[in-house]
Amino acid sequence: MDPTRRAIAAIVSTLTVSLCAVLVGPAARAAEPIQPIDPFVSTVCEPGTWYTVNVTSKTPTVTHAARYENIADGTLTTTLTAAWKTTLKSAVTATVSGTYTASAVIAKLSVTAGISLSAENTQTSSGSEQVTATIPPHKIAVLAKGRVAVAGNWSATYCSSAGQIINNSSGGVTSFDTLDTTAVMQCDLTAPAGSLAAAAKVYC
Repeated sequence: MDPTRRAIAAIVSTLTVSLCAVLVGPAARAAEPIQPIDPFVSTVCEPGTWYTVNVTSKTPTVTHAARYENIADGTLTTTLTAAWKTTLKSAVTATVSGTYTASAVIAKLSVTAGISLSAENTQTSSGSEQVTATIPPHKIAVLAKGRVAVAGNWSATYCSSAGQIINNSSGGVTSFDTLDTTAVMQCDLTAPAGSLAAAAKVYC
């Protein structure tokens, strides 16, 4: 073979080896194992603040009262000024302080007690109240106004958006129903137990 053809053959051979090296490349590394991803994240609790409220007492309570004796021979309808006797307050206290909302505690107490309760930091009137009643002849009666006083204890668990318990709190709660109730307790009679009239009889 003449020198020119020998040089061309050497160049072609070199290019072929280089191309094969590019196409094949270095030995491939073994693929790393893929770690499986669990789509379910275990949680301790549902996110939010969760309340438990227990009612410890639910008592009709006289807030204002007036005693009147009808000395007439006929039935008398009269309006009296009932004096203040006690003040009921709506309040939430925490013995273990964490994340809670007072309005949520009272709302839960309302549901548990089965009556509509007054908002936190409200109270019944400390002034006098007007009460109208009809009294039979020659009878003594107590004219009273009052509310149902409710007391209880509560606990709350605050859970993060990740489902983890952040803190717990607990304490006491008191409130009273939103409607004034009027009762007339004739002093020579007996009222049903647990009624506002029965509570008023102590003022006879």
